[in-house]
Amino acid sequence: MLLLRLLKRNVLWLLLLPALTAATVYYFTRNLPKVYRSTATIYTGLASGYSILSDEQNSWVSPEVVNNEFDNLFTTINSQETMMRVGTRLLSRHLQLKNYDSLILGRQGYRQLEQIKAKISKYVVNGEDETATYLRLDGLAHAKGINPVKTLLLQGGTYYSVGRIKNVKTVRKSGSDMLLMEYESDDPAITQATLALLIEVFRERYANFKSSEANSVVKYYTDRTRNTQNSLQQAETKLKSFGVTNKIVDYGQQTITAATSKAALTNDYNQEMMQYQAAKAAMATLGKRVSDRSSAIANNEAFINKREEIVKVQTQLANARSYGQPKSVIADLETKLNRLTSDMKSVALQHYEFGNTTESVAQRTLVDEWLKKVMTYEESAARLGVYEKQIKELDNTTNQLAPLGSTLKQLNRDVDVAEKEYMENLAELNKARVRQKNAEMEGPLSVLDEPDFPMAPLASKRKMLVGAGLATGLVLALLLMLVRYMLDNRVTSPQHAETQTGFLMVASFPVVGKRSAKALRTAQAMLEQLRSTIAIELKAQTLKLPYTVVTLVSNRPKQGKSWISMRLAEQYAQAGHTVAYLYPQLAKDQPAEVPNVTFISYAVGSDFIDVPDVDTLMKRNANVDAAPYDLILLELPSLINHAIPTHLVGQTNVSVFVVNAKAVWTREDAQLTALYKRAATHSVIAVLNQVDLSMVAVPPVLERAFSPASSAPQPKVMPLPEPVKTA
Repeated sequence: MLLLRLLKRNVLWLLLLPALTAATVYYFTRNLPKVYRSTATIYTGLASGYSILSDEQNSWVSPEVVNNEFDNLFTTINSQETMMRVGTRLLSRHLQLKNYDSLILGRQGYRQLEQIKAKISKYVVNGEDETATYLRLDGLAHAKGINPVKTLLLQGGTYYSVGRIKNVKTVRKSGSDMLLMEYESDDPAITQATLALLIEVFRERYANFKSSEANSVVKYYTDRTRNTQNSLQQAETKLKSFGVTNKIVDYGQQTITAATSKAALTNDYNQEMMQYQAAKAAMATLGKRVSDRSSAIANNEAFINKREEIVKVQTQLANARSYGQPKSVIADLETKLNRLTSDMKSVALQHYEFGNTTESVAQRTLVDEWLKKVMTYEESAARLGVYEKQIKELDNTTNQLAPLGSTLKQLNRDVDVAEKEYMENLAELNKARVRQKNAEMEGPLSVLDEPDFPMAPLASKRKMLVGAGLATGLVLALLLMLVRYMLDNRVTSPQHAETQTGFLMVASFPVVGKRSAKALRTAQAMLEQLRSTIAIELKAQTLKLPYTVVTLVSNRPKQGKSWISMRLAEQYAQAGHTVAYLYPQLAKDQPAEVPNVTFISYAVGSDFIDVPDVDTLMKRNANVDAAPYDLILLELPSLINHAIPTHLVGQTNVSVFVVNAKAVWTREDAQLTALYKRAATHSVIAVLNQVDLSMVAVPPVLERAFSPASSAPQPKVMPLPEPVKTA
């Protein structure tokens, strides 16, 4: 509602300012140059493209990675270096022209090129081809200090300047892998050539960037892999040397084998020792039972020799069996042992005289048994010797292996660590080489649609600019209206007035003109509403006087007190009341004669503040009493210019505080209002005068009541309370 009121009040500016801005834009755009546009489409393949790494990535790339890659592309395209290279290549191409060519450079652009040639003539060699010219211009563009070529590329407003080439628009099409590029210029050939060169340069730079990035990674992991391989070789060499020096093939297996073998040998040794002791005891027993000839046999040289040979062969046989000699060797030794055993029996039988022992046992039998035990004894002795030797060898092996365990474990750990580090770096190196190869390939960037040669200019933007000017003017007008409203301290509306003054606005009087019938009806309705409010306040107040006093007051002059007082006097007089209207002599206009209304002017002097009551004021200025009147309307002078008559205010039944909607409410107004509230011991109501008609809300009943077309009777106003008669 407030917005509509503001719009109605400022309708002139809302129409004038947009029209002015639109006309200004229309005038300055009368000579707009023609604009041509060239477009191209680039397929990036960043999300759905296939490459060497596609299988490793499981054909899925996260949106964050894709967005990051597109950001890299946009940064590469919009970088100053890319724009400088495009401008340099375009300039080097155009410097080869001898005259304008509509397919390369138009007539206007060629005139601009001739001016550029004059500026950079001493930096360019005539007759150089396009490549040599580009290298020369590129060197000047990147040289230290300032030169015409560098200034042309960085600061000029020509077709070759960075600022103009940056007008290229690059967008990603709807979340796809497509990159849409477009460029606009006033020359169709320049439009196509600039966009084509930009695509070429940024693809080259992007590929180099990706390749250099991969090359750095490959070099890093190559050095790492070489170093870890050397470390692995050194660790393996140490381990090998340690094994050769200490004759270690498999330390763990050798240790287990030695322990197991020793346990088995110890068990066999104990078993053999029991056989040996048993054979020794049996041999001793049998030797006692045979005759004394047995000792002679035992001491016989031939018998001794055979016995020694048998012991030697038995030792060889035991060693052969223990150390796993071939079966043929074992068989030969067994045959030899059997032969020697037979020979020893023969020697024993030749030197023995057979007969019977005292137990009636044949001597030959005992000799045979004795010889068997001798053989068993010798065999056990031979085997025991072998077992003892083997046990000793195992003890030596165990003693050698025991202190080597920790060193061997450390060497193995060093080899494992070096091998693991080498394999990890080798795997990373292979990955880096794959990425390097992927970057070295043509890559996912390919031109789907080449930049086209624009055949016709774009539609003129003049209408759009005029519309934008119109909208800008409208926005400016609205902003000005809003700023004006925000900075306006006037009490323009009843709600604003209530916030500023702290009074309840019981009526709002519009600006009344002679030709405004609606304003007149609204003012009349507001008067009736004010009279109703006064009547209600009079009925509710407790002050009992012989007459009814209604005081009209304002902070400043020209607020409309006199007009409202006159209208109230007329209304009350028409209702049949006798009214006395007291007004200060400061008023310039004398009120007209109104039936049943007595007009009394009073002087406002230095003693006005001490006037005790209205009756005294009337007697002092008109020599009349207040008692005969039903209603006394007291108009006080403005509070800002005169002191508040405290006694008169205290003897008032109702005060009507008049505020002008066009007045600015200041801190001084707030102070005067607060003082008046303190002086008043009765109800204080307020009215807002000269309000914009659109801000006055009139009840429908009153609107219909005062309409000329309405035949409804005039609303009745509540009567004044009966005055208290004094003696």
